[in-house]
Amino acid sequence: MRLTFVHWVVDDRGSAQDIAAYASVARALGHSVTLYGPPDHGSSFDYSLDLGSTDAVIFIFEWTTELQHGDNLDLLRLVARVPRDRRLVIDCDGKYNDAICVVGDSNQPDAQASRLWVEVCDALADNVFQPTFHPVRANVGNFLFHAYDPGWGAPLNPAGKDYGK
Repeated sequence: MRLTFVHWVVDDRGSAQDIAAYASVARALGHSVTLYGPPDHGSSFDYSLDLGSTDAVIFIFEWTTELQHGDNLDLLRLVARVPRDRRLVIDCDGKYNDAICVVGDSNQPDAQASRLWVEVCDALADNVFQPTFHPVRANVGNFLFHAYDPGWGAPLNPAGKDYGK
């Protein structure tokens, strides 16, 4: 199986760690994971614009729906080349909801921004997932997106010995 992630990746933060972990596990299971975009030889990710052999496209929206590499037609190309039933959205920030504000923290600046975000997601896929046990919208599935490497939690002693091993 070949999966293509669509995401604005910053190599050292955010969902980049998750995508790297998923790609590693997928390779170990005989699958492949690419990140949509032109090849970037300075990145640790396998970027590709080839969608011909892609089994599924996963849009990962974390703070933006804009594409990192490409022009304003890339979303149209993705939608035209990959059938709707093979596309899904992971809404990392819970923005696929009505505008919510609690003690100064909000998922959207206003109701109009919320409506626009929902329209974009609805135009891309029928399947929307959020990292929550109980999604607010009936059409949203739960998906605890973030990967975990047990080695990240292993403390080092002053001599540099890893106690986790």
